[in-house]
Amino acid sequence: MNKKTVKSGSTPGSGSVQVAGGIHALVGYQLALSTAVLSPVYFREVGLPMQMGRIEFTILNLVDLTDGMTPTQISQAISIKTSNITVAVDKLAARGLLVREKSLRDGRAQHLRLTAQGKELVKDALVRLKKAEEVAMSHLSPGERLMLLELLSKLALPPPGATHTAPAG
Repeated sequence: MNKKTVKSGSTPGSGSVQVAGGIHALVGYQLALSTAVLSPVYFREVGLPMQMGRIEFTILNLVDLTDGMTPTQISQAISIKTSNITVAVDKLAARGLLVREKSLRDGRAQHLRLTAQGKELVKDALVRLKKAEEVAMSHLSPGERLMLLELLSKLALPPPGATHTAPAG
């Protein structure tokens, strides 16, 4: 088997990490393994206690950051079909976490705004997730965590010159 030993000097006592060839050298595979570690954190801290799916939580966060977003803008931002965003927005509105407001410029468009309850839920959920992720990633140094976030943020962007693909289901 083709293995490469990578010495990690930034984390005290971490020793070395074995990186094998084949599937182990694929970013997608490593992301899947990482997701398997972090998904239970989300569901334990937010998903189950707050009865909140990831898409719904993402919508609330986007609306919190960009007050007045439309469902179409959210759809484009997270590459999910507008019809699926609408279903999630309906659930969130029914729970009193956000409201729809008709656009003054375009009567067909609806702008989304968080209610006080929605803002409080987002704030609480982010605190809970941050603490739980710190525990789950305690074997990474603060610098490694920052680097991981930067690299994942870059990976989420389309490569230069790429055309926009249709949102996923």
